[in-house]
Amino acid sequence: MVTTYLRDADISSVTVPAGNRILGIISPHAGYVFSGRVAGHGYKILSEHAKEFDTVIVLALTHHYALTGIAVLQDTAYRTPLGSIPIDKELSDAFFALPFAQKDNSVFKKEHSLEVQLPFIQKALGDVKVVCVLFGQCTYEMLRSTGDLLASLAKEYPQKKIAVVASTDLSHFHPYAMATELDQRTIENISKADPEDFWKQYRNEKVELCGIMPVVAFLRYVEKSGGTIQILKYLNSGDAYYKDKSRVVGYVSAVASAPVAQSPEVPVEATFQLNKAEQQELLRIARQTITGYVKNKKTPAEFSITSDRLKEKHGAFVTLHKKKDLRGCIGRIVADVPLWRAVRDMAVEAAVRDPRFSPVTESELKDITIEISVLSDFIKVKDLDEIVVGRDGLMIRKGFYSGLLLPQVPGEWGWDKKTFLEQVCEKAGLPAQAYKDKSPDLYRFTAFIFHEVAPNNDTK
Repeated sequence: MVTTYLRDADISSVTVPAGNRILGIISPHAGYVFSGRVAGHGYKILSEHAKEFDTVIVLALTHHYALTGIAVLQDTAYRTPLGSIPIDKELSDAFFALPFAQKDNSVFKKEHSLEVQLPFIQKALGDVKVVCVLFGQCTYEMLRSTGDLLASLAKEYPQKKIAVVASTDLSHFHPYAMATELDQRTIENISKADPEDFWKQYRNEKVELCGIMPVVAFLRYVEKSGGTIQILKYLNSGDAYYKDKSRVVGYVSAVASAPVAQSPEVPVEATFQLNKAEQQELLRIARQTITGYVKNKKTPAEFSITSDRLKEKHGAFVTLHKKKDLRGCIGRIVADVPLWRAVRDMAVEAAVRDPRFSPVTESELKDITIEISVLSDFIKVKDLDEIVVGRDGLMIRKGFYSGLLLPQVPGEWGWDKKTFLEQVCEKAGLPAQAYKDKSPDLYRFTAFIFHEVAPNNDTK
């Protein structure tokens, strides 16, 4: 049946824009005799790009068990009638950076919204791994954080080639004409790839679908990745073999794609890396330090550090955001203390001693996210052509004046090189054109940057 649905799907009118990569698909999850024809369209387009994927993250919903947040399957493989698909443990574990992610395999029993996707994945993509995620009751903030995590995985695991499948059916048990009208409104809203608006439409009963949680997380992933959505196929159960049009269920297949990010070539000085466990350890240190200081005015004296890399001496910045807004950023540019200690100390500085902001309060802790930038050595700029926006941070010094901007700043503000240079001069209290003079010393550096994916993140 799966082979037939893939063979018969007509996607000749679908064109993935040149330079785009496929992010994933929305696919129905009813019995194959009802929704298989629709599902075949999404999986056929994945099959034509099969070499681009080695892991599929399936976002589904639980029909049988009470669950708050999400559950991620913890096992080595998932067995289907077509054989076993290995579980990608590394990517599965990445979801536990979300504080509402649970390890509860019991909720996966008999869950068809997940199960029906797996044989299609096996036939369309062959030898790949999967990550199995089930959604229970979630707030919009949970779904937004899940989508943000999905978008971050491509950067945090560049060796992985990821596709995401969001599992959902549309309206349930309306007459054929009414269902078709309602489903078209839902589909039009899906096409906008606006997760917050789609959530509001659902809450106001303007759209109807059973997989609201995985779909909103998927839409946030698409939005965060700068992607767009194309609708591939719509049918409902009234179009199936049995032709019962009195009480139908709607099905849609859609594909999302986004431009491939063009990353500048990273020079030798930027090869410093931390593995996932080391990143999580530093984030845990920063989180515990800030929480302890804000609540008790005490900084933990020591942490038990096992990684030799975290004991190396590096400069580091700790940046705090409250929702999307900057809430503090202070760093240590001199590499004279172990990295973990630099992060510990700068976490306190960013939270309570950034002169631009009042100290972080205990009530704000739940809304604060932490970003850490580990600095490379500083290299004196001999020619402005050396500077690559998006790769380099800048520091300028002249006498008692100095200013520094991290590599991520120009991207956040949309600056070109000239603006970046002017801004770092103004940060130092110098004229905007001071970088053109010979008297200031201008340095470039790179940074290894990582962050929490949700406020009050449990980084264990």
